[in-house]
Amino acid sequence: MDGKKIKVISQVDGTVGVFLQNLGFSREWTVKGQVVTFPAEIMEEAMYDPGFKNMIESGVLYIQDLQTAKDLGLEDEDAKIPTRYKRYTETELKRLIVSAPIEEFLETLEVLPEEQGRELCDWAITLRLRDDKKIEALENRFHVNIDKGIYRDKASQE
Repeated sequence: MDGKKIKVISQVDGTVGVFLQNLGFSREWTVKGQVVTFPAEIMEEAMYDPGFKNMIESGVLYIQDLQTAKDLGLEDEDAKIPTRYKRYTETELKRLIVSAPIEEFLETLEVLPEEQGRELCDWAITLRLRDDKKIEALENRFHVNIDKGIYRDKASQE
């Protein structure tokens, strides 16, 4: 990956920072969707930093290029589309809540990054999810009380 620049995208509202002291490298994202580029050599080393790797694995930061994800060991070599670190759009998350069959919903929850799971829980609350199986699955996976969230959301709007 010599000389290559890798785009890393923030998937969270708010500021995210990376400071890799041993590499003398730092970057900051201030808004969701902001793209910051990394030299490939830095990215390869950054993957050994537990904090940075956790931000990638939990979905706080996202590498969109599939080949780069494969090179960094984030995706399987034979993957044709991202499977382990797929980035779901707002529309896809809403569809999961509103109309996805329970089988698809449960399959998606298994691979959904932690940060996007929290976003899915927020959508469940905002859209007033009433499917008991989906609520139970969200609560078990992400430890968010959806019913209580809906109650609080209703109360705050009165």
